[in-house]
Amino acid sequence: MLIDGSEKSLRDFLSDLPPVDQVGADSRAAMLATRSIKTKSKAWAIDMAIRMVDLTTLEGADTPGKVKALCSKAVRPDPTDLSVPSVGAICVYNDMVKVARTELDLIGGKEIPVAAVSTAFPSGSLKSCGWSQLSCAQRILYCLFDSAKTSMLLETSTLFGN
Repeated sequence: MLIDGSEKSLRDFLSDLPPVDQVGADSRAAMLATRSIKTKSKAWAIDMAIRMVDLTTLEGADTPGKVKALCSKAVRPDPTDLSVPSVGAICVYNDMVKVARTELDLIGGKEIPVAAVSTAFPSGSLKSCGWSQLSCAQRILYCLFDSAKTSMLLETSTLFGN
């Protein structure tokens, strides 16, 4: 049976599969439990997972020292093993963007992006944190001026009420 990506072809494919019973599920799980993932594949998967991690510090009490320590961990997650790749990003509140970007650039993390939470996070409501839409826009611009490599996590409903 050909699956062409349509919902109908997927439904047809799934309807042709035999049902799964508890015995079959247990048997398949037991077989998979005895299989080992090859060392090379395992190493690739672990490295990929590390590259996808976003190290985040979103405390109101964040300090430049804490952000710099996080940056060090981002560049060298395991300082004893130089083969471990850097993480995918650092995420900080907008007032720490410049600290993070500067530190990353100094310690060999120029390729690591800095994500900035600038829009009423974590509440998602401008009213609950006392910000106006203009205040939100100003915070976003502040981040952009601090670093051209900065990406931002935006919740459009927070800005535009959609």
